[in-house]
This record gives sequence, structure tokens and C-alpha cells, in this order.
Amino acid sequence: MPANPIASLENSALQANCPQTEAIFRRTSNGYARIYFLKSSMSTAIIDTFFQDGHFRIDHAFDLPAAMVNHLQLLESSILPGLYKAREYKNFYIIDFEPSKKSRGSSYAQD
Repeated sequence: MPANPIASLENSALQANCPQTEAIFRRTSNGYARIYFLKSSMSTAIIDTFFQDGHFRIDHAFDLPAAMVNHLQLLESSILPGLYKAREYKNFYIIDFEPSKKSRGSSYAQD
């Protein structure tokens, strides 16, 4: 597996729950998954659905491929549902799947 693995969800088990897009998977300095989503590979509808107000929404828990977990030496092999902080740049979004980067649902409570 290359140092900067690029995964197409087209050929993975994740396709059942996620739309097809390209992403670059890396490891944070703390050992968790970091994903770079390439804007050019996503439609406006996907961006509007999954990237909301500076957050990335995960609806269902999913397991990362074992080869990726082993190669990147990730501490967690699955991603839990929730809102994760998303950093937006000109050509991509970066999402860190660290527990400290997950937004608390209570902070979005509506009156």
C-alpha cells in the first residue's frame, strides 16, 4: 500500500452506506484516521448532505479495511456515527476521526 493511500469507495465494503467519492487516508499524529476528501470528486448534493456548517456527518458506524488500519497503524478500526469537525480548503476537506474532534450533540440542541 502506498504512503498516501487513495481509496475509491467504489470497490470497498463502504459503498453500501456511502456515496462514491475519492479520498486520501492518512494518520493523525495521535494515531486516528484522517481523511482528505477531494472536492472535485464530489457533487454539490453530496457536499450539501454530508458537509454542514463546518462538520462532516456520519450516519452509520463502519469498519475501515484491515489493510488500511494495519498500514497506517491506526488506533481505531471503525468510525462511529456523529458530527466531526471539517476543515475546508480550496480543493479538499480534511476530517480527523479523533474522539476529541467529534462534536457533542448537545452543542447543537435547539430551543
